[in-house]
Amino acid sequence: MVSLNTTNTVGRLYVYYRMIPLICIGCLLLSAGAGIGLTPNPYRGHAVQGRVVQRVVTPCDTYKRKNGKNSTTTRHKCKVKYVYTVNGVEYEHTDVIDVASPLSEGSTLRVNYNPSDPNDHKVNYGDPLIAAGVLSAVGCCMCCIGTVVIFTSQKVKGAATTFMVGNVARRVLKN
Repeated sequence: MVSLNTTNTVGRLYVYYRMIPLICIGCLLLSAGAGIGLTPNPYRGHAVQGRVVQRVVTPCDTYKRKNGKNSTTTRHKCKVKYVYTVNGVEYEHTDVIDVASPLSEGSTLRVNYNPSDPNDHKVNYGDPLIAAGVLSAVGCCMCCIGTVVIFTSQKVKGAATTFMVGNVARRVLKN
């Protein structure tokens, strides 16, 4: 039987070449998620129900938004005048609002406001904490996977070469 003693150096270099960028991208995603999540947000947790009092432009502009390869969603941009009340004070604004169904007089909408200045507000505001959580989770997974593969290639004899040969064979069979 013929044996080839490569001391696994080529395989380890290949693993480093493949995993270091994965770990770096994972760290960037983790940092971005933490940055988004830790950014002070005056609108978070302060919401009231507003009411449309007049549709300024009739009808609403309608457009299609692509959701994927084969699906689209119909959206509407309506210029409306709406009111909301915070601590007994009524605020009135006119804005163009992007919604799934056309707004009419009497329609309700969620208004997030800044408690130090209730006139400062956002309509139908989505909290970025969900995006921050997803970015952080994906980044953490990428870092963990890259780290586990690198440590496995160092501690398990032949693991890095097997990893490299597996990837090369997959590419050869694909073509």
